[in-house]
Amino acid sequence: ADCNEFRICPKLTKKHLTVTSRERMNVRMAVEFYSGTVARALLKYFGHDSRMRRVAEFVDLINKFTDLMNSAHLDQELYKGTPEQPNVLDTIETEIRGTGDWKLSSRVH
Repeated sequence: ADCNEFRICPKLTKKHLTVTSRERMNVRMAVEFYSGTVARALLKYFGHDSRMRRVAEFVDLINKFTDLMNSAHLDQELYKGTPEQPNVLDTIETEIRGTGDWKLSSRVH
């Protein structure tokens, strides 16, 4: 059996946490990091810490937004028109405007 089979976040490596300035533009690494798997792992191991719960919620939001944006067409299976999808878009818009819990726009320069 592959040792990755037993890791909680099998796609993550030390490289995901120690990226060089050039690697920061690697979309694949970002998508692997901002995944539902990472969000669930953060909740499992650090869910008792309110700040880490917020980080896990943010990671999950980015994961859902990425999934939504990867839908090329409304008829694709990923875009099902579920109530969660407009909520994800509303939350992202709120954060971009800087009125949400994370105040993303104040950190983006």
